[in-house]
Amino acid sequence: MTVIGLDVGYSNLKIAVGEAGAAPQVLVRPAGAAPLDRLGERIGTGLPQDAVIVDIDGQPWAAAVEPARLEGWERSLHADYAATPAY
Repeated sequence: MTVIGLDVGYSNLKIAVGEAGAAPQVLVRPAGAAPLDRLGERIGTGLPQDAVIVDIDGQPWAAAVEPARLEGWERSLHADYAATPAY
């Protein structure tokens, strides 16, 4: 049986995955997320290889990127952050 642990924090996304009873693989990614059009392209490569592209209500978003890579976008800073599309 595969076991997955996920912690979506304000600064990092932490993922632990593996088979029950074995040591999990642990990944730590930045928690930046915004509409895909806010993520600048890297010269010569198009979409960045490190971005995770997800669909939120029919709109493509870039997730798991450094917030500084997002152009014209600021993360929400309020108590209801968990109810935002960025979360």
